[in-house]
Amino acid sequence: MLFKNRLEIWNPGQLPYELTTQQLYKPHKSHPNNPLIAEPLLRSGFIEKAGTGTGEIVKLCLQHGLKKPLFEQDGDFKVIIWRPVPQDVLEDAIIAAIRANPKVSREEIAQKVQVSSKTIARKMNKMRDKIRFVGRGYSGHWEVVENS
Repeated sequence: MLFKNRLEIWNPGQLPYELTTQQLYKPHKSHPNNPLIAEPLLRSGFIEKAGTGTGEIVKLCLQHGLKKPLFEQDGDFKVIIWRPVPQDVLEDAIIAAIRANPKVSREEIAQKVQVSSKTIARKMNKMRDKIRFVGRGYSGHWEVVENS
C-alpha cells in the first residue's frame, strides 16, 4: 500500500523460526518454506542468490538516499520502504527547528524529520542564503536570514 511517506508491502506469512527481522539487515542463510519450489527457481535463474533479497533492498534504499527500510513481523510479515522527503518540506522543517531552538543540532533536526544527519548537513549547506551559523562550536547558534 502506498502512503504519502512510505510504501508498505506485506505478506500473511511468517518468517521461519530460525530467522529474526534484525537478521534480515545483514547476510543470512535462506530458509525457504517450500524447498521443492525454491530449488528449481534458483537453478533456473529466477532467484539470483538465496538469502540476499532483503540485503539488496537495504543496499538500494541507502544508495538512493532513502532511510533504511523497516522489516516487521507482527502477525503478517511487512516491509516498509520510506519515501524521500520533498526538499521544500525539508527546508521548512530545518527553518522551523532553528526558529524554535537556535542551538539545535543537525542530529536533532534529522531525528525530527526522520532522515540522516548527512542529508540534513547537505541540505543546510545549500541553504546558506536562508540560514547561517554564528559563532563557533557549542557556543555558536543558528540564525534564519531575515529575507527568508
